[in-house]
Amino acid sequence: MRVMTIASAIGWAAIALSTSGCGEESESGGTCEPPEGAYLAQWTERDGDCGPLPDSVWVLGQDGPSSDSSGCSGARSVSEDGCTVTVDMECPLTDDLGRVIGAATYTGELERDDGDGKLGGLLSISATLNDGYQCFSTYTVRATKR
Repeated sequence: MRVMTIASAIGWAAIALSTSGCGEESESGGTCEPPEGAYLAQWTERDGDCGPLPDSVWVLGQDGPSSDSSGCSGARSVSEDGCTVTVDMECPLTDDLGRVIGAATYTGELERDDGDGKLGGLLSISATLNDGYQCFSTYTVRATKR
């Protein structure tokens, strides 16, 4: 049951992380259009012990939601060509009632491929619950525009 609880909490935090990081344009104008609209994100655990994450829907806008709404802090940067988002963020983990039960750190890169309308990459997640339970996993993330 512990793995299911933490996987569910990580999944919700990942939605906040992803939607707040991908809608930014590069200063140079870039060669990739910023992703907008609804995407179905599929997570495949490559290694680790956090467990599988459920598919999730990301709704991406040009500005994305404010970081205040996600509770996340850290850095998100967009490459000069506008095609890669690098993430190094910490987000709160909450239970089904919205109570904070821990925190997760997300690191990795998501790349935009204008040829097929998808976002993808690797994200590593390190999660710690308030009771001291910890896990670490690396996921392949593939998000397809709906």
